[in-house]
Amino acid sequence: DAVLSAVISAWLGWQRLVVALIVGFIAGTIMGMIFLLDEMRKADLLRQCYKPLVIGLTAGFLIMAVPLYALGSIVGVMVQPSSWITAGLLGSVGGGLLGVVSVGTRVSKPFPFGPALCLGAVVAIFWDPVGAMLSGGA
Repeated sequence: DAVLSAVISAWLGWQRLVVALIVGFIAGTIMGMIFLLDEMRKADLLRQCYKPLVIGLTAGFLIMAVPLYALGSIVGVMVQPSSWITAGLLGSVGGGLLGVVSVGTRVSKPFPFGPALCLGAVVAIFWDPVGAMLSGGA
């Protein structure tokens, strides 16, 4: 994957490598979760995910929403409910994923990052926000 990153950087430039890596990380996360859930289904581990999932959802919500709400109360600023609820929901998604992945560690299968990085490179060919920001254009 490091060699593939070097080839992408040499071919597209470092600005588009940044885009390729970010898109590759996002695509790799989605592809990896699908792969992990499929492997967990094959190993009959999905039934064991419910308790860690609920714990992760709850903990993620509390870790993200409560400090934001409490900080607003301490400072005396009314925090909009949409702000702390959105933060809590994002935290609960992350916590839920961590709960599922904690059960998925029992499935030991490697997942290649190369296909996701190639997808990121294809996206970077057509989309270059970093280069546009540095050149001052849109």
